[in-house]
Amino acid sequence: MVTPSYEVLILAAGSSSRMGQPKQLLSWGGQSLIRRTCLLALDLGVPVRLVLGAHKSLISKEVSDLPVTLSENHQWELGMASSLQRGITDAQNGKNNLSGVLVLLVDQPFISRDHLERLIPLESLPSQLAVTAYAETFGVPAFIGSDYFDELKTYTGDQGARMLFKKHVTSLVKYLFEPAAQDLDTPKDWEHFLREQS
Repeated sequence: MVTPSYEVLILAAGSSSRMGQPKQLLSWGGQSLIRRTCLLALDLGVPVRLVLGAHKSLISKEVSDLPVTLSENHQWELGMASSLQRGITDAQNGKNNLSGVLVLLVDQPFISRDHLERLIPLESLPSQLAVTAYAETFGVPAFIGSDYFDELKTYTGDQGARMLFKKHVTSLVKYLFEPAAQDLDTPKDWEHFLREQS
């Protein structure tokens, strides 16, 4: 019997147009956000896949010394759904036992290893759909079992995973983590974040 497995997918293909610069490379505590996220994911001890698109050369250079696998989304302008699909397709390549993916973003700086471990089913069940609940909503980080991969590949735009979660809301396992509400989309968000941490 083959032991079920999963990969961590870090979606970092966007252009950060509202930030005005690649937010993946913003520095906090002496490390870029993309590097912090990669190190957090690697600490789980499973394969980590980084999906890049805009600013690929700059971001890949930032993590070139880390044991992460790079996937390139040439259609990153189509939205987050396309990056999720690219990552899943590449993760499935050559693997017949991929039971799911743990999806992370780079602009939720307070995500902890303890929280990520809560999202992962003990047996990495293909039917698992575990999400992070915060600010009266829910979303990523999230574990998406392989039973949902085909459906995910039919979605478009920026609502891929969110559409999936809403459609299967009665099947969701929700783990509360209010700090996940902190995200970083604009220079104002970033300035406010840095002020609060000083």
